Amino acid sequence: MVLMKMRSLQSGCLMKFFTLVFTLTSSLLVASLSAETNSVRLIGIAEFAGDASDRSGFSGRLDDGHPEDQLGGFSAIEYLGNDEYLLLPDRGPGDGACHYQCRFHKVRLAISVDEQLEYELLQTKPLNHFNGAQLTGFAADFDPKNSHNSLRFDAEGIRRLSNGRLIISDEYGPTICVFDGNGKCLDKFDVPDHVKAMIPNADPKREANENRSGRQPNGGIECLAITPSGKKIFAIMQRPLIQDSGPANDENSDREGQYCRILQFDSKGNLQKEFAYPLDYPVACLSEAVAFDETHLIVIERDSKTFDKSLIKRLYIADLGSASDIKRLPVLPIAGNLTNAKPIEKELLIDFLEVSCGLKEQQVARKIEGLAFGPTLPGGERTLVVATDNDFFNEEPSRLYVFAIKPERLPNYGWNW
Repeated sequence: MVLMKMRSLQSGCLMKFFTLVFTLTSSLLVASLSAETNSVRLIGIAEFAGDASDRSGFSGRLDDGHPEDQLGGFSAIEYLGNDEYLLLPDRGPGDGACHYQCRFHKVRLAISVDEQLEYELLQTKPLNHFNGAQLTGFAADFDPKNSHNSLRFDAEGIRRLSNGRLIISDEYGPTICVFDGNGKCLDKFDVPDHVKAMIPNADPKREANENRSGRQPNGGIECLAITPSGKKIFAIMQRPLIQDSGPANDENSDREGQYCRILQFDSKGNLQKEFAYPLDYPVACLSEAVAFDETHLIVIERDSKTFDKSLIKRLYIADLGSASDIKRLPVLPIAGNLTNAKPIEKELLIDFLEVSCGLKEQQVARKIEGLAFGPTLPGGERTLVVATDNDFFNEEPSRLYVFAIKPERLPNYGWNW
């Protein structure tokens, strides 16, 4: 009861400001607040120590002293079947300050008959450029004249295509790259100019000031989702684009806006449509999505605060079925309703700040980052694995939350695991 009162007071302090800046429809609020919670249950948590080592074989130290082989920073997860998953770290410690060699991991995560979790790290593979050089999270490692020569890479989303290749989003570009199973980049999607940072800079504040459009620093393509048919690929911006948001915050260069853009590509990487996703709070961001049919996504909407200071850490079901294509809208409103267009509709699935989700306060991570469907349980429940990003902090473990969702909650679920 004390916890609920504390959260209510925190929300109330921001709500006065929020209502001045944002106008959300009453139907959206009702849908968000009245979602059923008994259709989702926590099975368990797989936990990797913050100072654990990966299987890269690296033995040196990074610029800030972190071991080169430190495990952590999970930004995405993808299910391969047979209890195996891919885990994708982001650009490494220090937000681009280190020459961290980009990589991905394979893990085994099994649910026993009595619903105990068994898990282990199996493999680590580096991510390589077209020319064979290793991609790095170092923010200054780019070619301003030819972006194809750049080695800097902020890996944020990962999905497997039907042919076994991988697509991984790079938040720096932003762009979407196609890799083979061994981590070599083979191709890139043609991402539209209005989402790109056309004037790249290693300093996020300078980059924010020098660009008048495109992604914000640390606000590029964070989420990737593929529909069960494989015909649609969704790429979602972590934050509103520069042209869709207000002035930069002097403290961290973040710009606040109401709408994040969802880009829809076909299976060959051609842009088809764009949609507008309305954020609950201007400080929130989107950190992952997974599709369960052709028009519905589960999306992570969160801030990066600790439990006691957090305003939002939620999973929503996003319905794109009746949303307008906003591809030809050069600018979205900073606040208020879209003009002659309809944003996506969303419905609450899990609120990580509520006791009903099954987590204890100390188990709720600051950054909830990855989503993947796992196997279907014998009783028909769908498993959903949620990965957390510990920013490579030694004292903070990396966690995989495993949830079971009743089939009626995902009525058109299209995956056959």
